[in-house]
Amino acid sequence: MGFNKNKGISAVVVLIAFGVFNAIAFLIPLAHTLTFWLGYGFAALAAAVLIACFIFLFGSDSNEQSFLRVPLVKLAWGYFIIQMLVSVLEILGIIPIYLIALIINCFISGFYIIAMLASQAAGELIEEQDNKVAEKIYFLKNMQNLLSKVKSTDTEIVAKIKALSEDFKFSDPMTHSKLNDIENEIESKILALKSETDNKKIIEGIEEISDLLIERNEQCKLYKNVKEEKKTEDTKGVKYVATVLGVFALTAVVAITVLYYVVPKGIYNDGIALYGAQKYEEAIVVFEGLNGFGDSKKMIENCN
Repeated sequence: MGFNKNKGISAVVVLIAFGVFNAIAFLIPLAHTLTFWLGYGFAALAAAVLIACFIFLFGSDSNEQSFLRVPLVKLAWGYFIIQMLVSVLEILGIIPIYLIALIINCFISGFYIIAMLASQAAGELIEEQDNKVAEKIYFLKNMQNLLSKVKSTDTEIVAKIKALSEDFKFSDPMTHSKLNDIENEIESKILALKSETDNKKIIEGIEEISDLLIERNEQCKLYKNVKEEKKTEDTKGVKYVATVLGVFALTAVVAITVLYYVVPKGIYNDGIALYGAQKYEEAIVVFEGLNGFGDSKKMIENCN
């Protein structure tokens, strides 16, 4: 898909926005509570997911793909902006309750992931059908092109070739593997006309091709609701499962890092501040709550 100029600019904007968010989070004296780190973690996740989407998912036709008629690119930016705003509220303590913050963050991220997967699946299905239709349109146009190369000075033949070419032009572009045999037969008969010099045989050939084209168009109607036999096993679902698992794994890594290092580290720093202020009893309570994190046990001894 490439990483073009627009994607590069978008990625830079995301990084700048996340940089401003970090400035708010760490330059303003805020209490580093569990809700603070939850908001920070989901903001980092939103930035990482958006940049990953720019790199791996969004192609040149992303503006044409949509979910509930909302273009995917706008949906992605909407997710990022909403998540950043919610995270700012969380780190500022405006949403102080951890459980409520967790539910809000999970809802926002979950909705975006579902929307992205649904739109990608629909987009791939539409693209597959468009490719098949394009292949049949090419067949019909190619037949017209081959007919144009059948030269004759006979006015009747010229008129029949023109009429047959018009029939190809307005034929059903529907695609199905069961049409391959009759379409190959049509093509071979048109190729045979190019080397034919007998006007009578040319007219007979044109009539045979016309009959075959009529039969082919009738078969199109019959096969419209007949499913194609799958030549290979469809494994596209693996990609979507892998995507979801990847997001969950990334979320789990962020959560584990926050819960088992970032949060205890913040609490530990609070204990150090209390120790430095000679508030030893309060510092002991803080260090005991860390369950041996870092040198908290040693600091308890120092406080005593």
